[in-house]
Amino acid sequence: MTKQVLYLGTHCPLPQEGEVITHMPLIEIQPRPFVDFPIQECLQEFPRFTHIIITSRNTIPILQEYLDRIGYLSLWENKITIAVGKATERALRESGLHHTLVAKEERAEGIITVLQEIDTRDAYFFWPHSGQARLLISDYLQSHSIHYKSCSLYDPIPKSAAEIKLDFFDEIVFTSPSVVDAFFSCHDIIPSHLILRTIGPITAAYFRVCVEAIRG
Repeated sequence: MTKQVLYLGTHCPLPQEGEVITHMPLIEIQPRPFVDFPIQECLQEFPRFTHIIITSRNTIPILQEYLDRIGYLSLWENKITIAVGKATERALRESGLHHTLVAKEERAEGIITVLQEIDTRDAYFFWPHSGQARLLISDYLQSHSIHYKSCSLYDPIPKSAAEIKLDFFDEIVFTSPSVVDAFFSCHDIIPSHLILRTIGPITAAYFRVCVEAIRG
């Protein structure tokens, strides 16, 4: 029997054997303006960075576009990029960036583990991220007196969406707290037959809090 899966994240994976995926992203990625001072400040520093920290594949095309505008895009190839997991590493490779270290744990804590394993004494890190990112990475860099800059490069914005007819599906996949918020803004009852799957421990913990709040 075919399993009907509803995938709510921005980047839809290929279906596994025996499943059909319906892709219905509940958020869209809104880049912050190129002219914003924090972004311009970091872009001007780009030649000096030795390491780029990428905690979401959404960052890659935005940063590439902004670097291309000022003629710095080719410089990225010569820097070490730290990717938060295999999916982000794959997106980097597809963008022509291969000089990467990969965090095994796909969250900020995994990036910190990588930072603990490398020599940071002469390094200069750049962390472009979502406006809703946890600040664990910058807190770690600052507390260990590691040279870095970070900036919010984009924001996840909920899409306007009508209530989804959930009875058709067997499983729903939630990919981030932003997706969870967008879903529960339209739904306060989830059919009991559904399998509810979350990507990553942060999303899982946030999802549990939201469900408990609904149950009151």
